[in-house]
Amino acid sequence: RGLLPDEEASFKAIADLFRHPWHGRVWVIQEVAIGKTVHVMFRGVCVEWDILASAAAAVGSDREVHARLEVYQTPKSNTTNLDLSVGLATKEQIEPLHWPNTASLAAIREQLHSETPHALLPLLILTMPYDSKNPRDKIFALLGIASDGGDLPFKPNYDDPVDEIYIKTTAFLL
Repeated sequence: RGLLPDEEASFKAIADLFRHPWHGRVWVIQEVAIGKTVHVMFRGVCVEWDILASAAAAVGSDREVHARLEVYQTPKSNTTNLDLSVGLATKEQIEPLHWPNTASLAAIREQLHSETPHALLPLLILTMPYDSKNPRDKIFALLGIASDGGDLPFKPNYDDPVDEIYIKTTAFLL
């Protein structure tokens, strides 16, 4: 509130924020989870991580907020007859928003800072929606924050074939 002139501009900015690929990158997990103090810069505004995580939680828990985000990121030609309480935009019309990733990352960060960190298997499940250019990073990026990450019977090696890394990791988890 107060940063932008009207509701449409505000919801478009929120959509742009959560559409940004930063929220979907697997290496961000370690950066945010381990960081003592985390700030996120977007469009010249610096926000503390806790505020961003709260915004992601609000998007996920408030049906009207979620519907308004859908409406304001739908192409203008299709928004004239949309019902804000239902959110009738199709998935083809909407670029994916990464707010669920931000919400899951908040849970990972909270657990890491307050309790025993997650083991590798729950982390792999929680982080399935995250992207990486190198498929090895889906595992390697989590080893530093997994409670059992140091127990892996092999060292991360980008020269190893992807299928070999996945098979060895699966054998370790079993």
